[in-house]
Amino acid sequence: MGRTGHVLIGFVVVFALPIASRVVGRGGVAFTMYSRSASYRLRLTTGSDGGPARPLAPTELGVFIGGSAAEVLAGTEQFRHGPFDAFLRGRLDDIARRACRLRPEARWVEVTFDERSHLDAPPVTTHRRVPCPGP
Repeated sequence: MGRTGHVLIGFVVVFALPIASRVVGRGGVAFTMYSRSASYRLRLTTGSDGGPARPLAPTELGVFIGGSAAEVLAGTEQFRHGPFDAFLRGRLDDIARRACRLRPEARWVEVTFDERSHLDAPPVTTHRRVPCPGP
């Protein structure tokens, strides 16, 4: 492969692929790390058959999971400004499954994720209800 081929491959990898990723999808291949931030809040509720629903603080779940999850989830009980909105939104089912492990008596976990693109924007809410495996 000659110089022209290398330049063409470089152009596709550096420019065409990320642009196409943004236009066609959610920008998963685009270089977006820390390029934007938003305000977001995470609310978790666990429940069992016939029992009352119990709130679960995301900070408590983060401590249970450990590692960088503790930092990402810390303080998200209230609106928090930061770069992790898309990261969390894409992992709501995973977060719910981890909450099932923290509360093994739970039969389901509800996750509500609110995000605002700027401080005056109305929140956009994403909601999931995930069943927990039985004992």
